[in-house]
Amino acid sequence: MESKVLIHIIKEIETVENTIQVEEFITDLFVFTKQKNNDVFYRKDEDKIYAVNETSKNITLISLDQRQQQADQFKKLFSQIDVQHKAEENSRSISIDGKGNVVTISGEVKISKFPDLEHTANIAAYKLLSKSALVDIDMENNEITDFVDIDINVQGQRIKNKTVIKNIEVLTTDINRYDYLLNYSVN
Repeated sequence: MESKVLIHIIKEIETVENTIQVEEFITDLFVFTKQKNNDVFYRKDEDKIYAVNETSKNITLISLDQRQQQADQFKKLFSQIDVQHKAEENSRSISIDGKGNVVTISGEVKISKFPDLEHTANIAAYKLLSKSALVDIDMENNEITDFVDIDINVQGQRIKNKTVIKNIEVLTTDINRYDYLLNYSVN
């Protein structure tokens, strides 16, 4: 198998503790996410996510069951989560507002159309990960979240997650440079 497209995305993720940079390489076959000491590989043909060990040239299945159970438990803390959509010509924005006895959530998500994503593994990876998300946002196969700013307050403890796309480009050379990951053995 060889990739037929390669899209490179650079994201910046800010939490209360720190800010990190993440690179995503999206093809028609997989999504490869690189961040400091935590590379993750989604295979579209298997609909599974793996942790990558470049040194030993293998991948380890990441189970999302525990993450989904935690999200389901966390959702029970909210009496309501209100999600408002606002559509624009080539984008849309979503505001999130949730309240519970000991927890609140507020946030904003901006989604824009990026037609080159249409025939990639990106939407399948998103759908798999969204099963364990606190708020599920429907996405089309040609859309991308280019801005997310979520604040959660649990009894005065603030949890912040802000993600911004810094750069996105369709690469035209060496588009199958990460196809070697398809041949890594499963650990």
